[in-house]
Amino acid sequence: MVVHTIGLMSSTFLTSFGEQIVVLNSIISTKSVCNHSRSPSPWLKITVELPTRTRPPDVAKFVGAVQKFINDRENDWTSVFIFITGFDADRATMKLDVWLGATNPYQEWNALYSSRSRVLLFIHAYIVEAGHHIVRPAQPLCALDDVGSEVASGLSGFSGLAGLLARSRE
Repeated sequence: MVVHTIGLMSSTFLTSFGEQIVVLNSIISTKSVCNHSRSPSPWLKITVELPTRTRPPDVAKFVGAVQKFINDRENDWTSVFIFITGFDADRATMKLDVWLGATNPYQEWNALYSSRSRVLLFIHAYIVEAGHHIVRPAQPLCALDDVGSEVASGLSGFSGLAGLLARSRE
């Protein structure tokens, strides 16, 4: 949530769904508050699992294409690091973690998730165009609700949408 207004008795917050929530300041004073406007720009992680049968030159081309895509979007991203972080012999997959340094601060969640969605779409399009397939969808970072529990986030790149779907199932 992002602070919209701070009043004498209460404060108004905007949620990632565009809802306004009014909270008494006496309640806020008993909670932990994180001021993201004083935080450094966020880093986002996208995890992709590829088949281990993917040839090393194809993995190198994929890494190079993602790096070029990110570097060409300096308004959205400051840098990118891609690591192969593991192999799963039972599933015959290799795991790649794509770390993205964002230019948008935490409180500009809409711009942050829009930029991230473009990266996810690029990754998907690149892999499909190369004739490969993603073994497991890219895993989004889990959003935290106001009490700190994880929101269901099984949809690639759209943890806000996953939260809406989770609410609609209740």
